[in-house]
Amino acid sequence: TAEPMLYLLHGSDEVSRSEFLQALKAKMLALPAGEYNITVFDDPDLESVITTCDTVPFLCPKRIVIAHGLLARLLEPRRGGGGRRVSGEGKERPLDRFLAYVPRLPESTHLVLVESSLDRSALPAALLGDARLSARRGASRGESANGASVVERVFPAPASRADLEAWLWQRARRRGVQLAPEAARALADTAPDPRPGEDL
Repeated sequence: TAEPMLYLLHGSDEVSRSEFLQALKAKMLALPAGEYNITVFDDPDLESVITTCDTVPFLCPKRIVIAHGLLARLLEPRRGGGGRRVSGEGKERPLDRFLAYVPRLPESTHLVLVESSLDRSALPAALLGDARLSARRGASRGESANGASVVERVFPAPASRADLEAWLWQRARRRGVQLAPEAARALADTAPDPRPGEDL
């Protein structure tokens, strides 16, 4: 299977989403000069993201570009993403420009789109292509309609008290802590809403 060029990470479980993102960064940091080839956009505009993606990595075989909120912005009609044209000027929609660019991503670049919330049904079919989401694992992998290798990961917040207890147990285990079931239940009881926003 081809190494993914595009990652789509979304869901309201910010902690799990952040852990996955940190794992991707760790892979880059393990490469020679990897620290010089990680770019993070917190308020991205499409042209800056594309320019960075097209930049040759510095003394390194790979580059990772992380864009928070880019896809949601492109999907907003008032920003020219969902409308037919931008301000009636006959310009290419930013969303269309992005979809046309994805298959041209350099093989040396991994583009990571991070969204806190996203309506999956609103995603263009051309973006996910043959990727099929596994409800159990919240993950899919495939090719976009244009041939780009895509990985999608969904990080939903725990939907029930039992889910929250399992979430807490998993967080502790990843840090080498054995959390007893009664301790997980006690921690879960202190949460007014089973949607954690902070780590242990």
